[in-house]
Amino acid sequence: RLRGGRVGDPLVAREVLLGLAIGLGLWLVLELPRLALPPGAIYQGTDWVRADLLLGPAHYVLTLPNVMVNSALAGMGVLLILLLLRLLLRVRWLVALVFVAIQGGLPMLMNLDEPYAGVIAARMLINAVVVLLVVVRGGALMMMAVQFSVLVAMWYPLTIDQSRFYAAASTVGMLSVIGLAALAAHYASSRGVAMPRPQPATA
Repeated sequence: RLRGGRVGDPLVAREVLLGLAIGLGLWLVLELPRLALPPGAIYQGTDWVRADLLLGPAHYVLTLPNVMVNSALAGMGVLLILLLLRLLLRVRWLVALVFVAIQGGLPMLMNLDEPYAGVIAARMLINAVVVLLVVVRGGALMMMAVQFSVLVAMWYPLTIDQSRFYAAASTVGMLSVIGLAALAAHYASSRGVAMPRPQPATA
């Protein structure tokens, strides 16, 4: 339906809406390991804020297209990896196992020297399993929506404390996700346009 240009189709909108929700849920789950760390602990992938957030509101807005492009590329990249593994391995459970090993295992091995390698490993494996389930059950479009939510949460650190220097960036990030979710919910609640039925051939 999306390839046919039906961007506002209810089924397309529902996939986007569900993907956004899963993405935010995944980001929250990936942040949970921080609770197990001692106060003040820092480990790779969490306690950082992008320096370009100091460039002002115009930069925050102009970064959104970059987030969208990265989300699309990530979704298509995951799908391509799965297709290649399917062609090479044939067996579905083996494809899933190798994919999780590539997405979660290899990054985990690269971070063994980190102070909290176990926390990093848990994050990597959870992310790999969720990504696999989303692509298999929801498809590339839902995966793109998941990546959009996760990237926005990472690139626009969420905060309600307006004294933080990245508070304006947080507002832009939240509004982008809320706006896209509201648009998707609007289309998802509509009945859409019925697909034309093929007409029988006449002599």
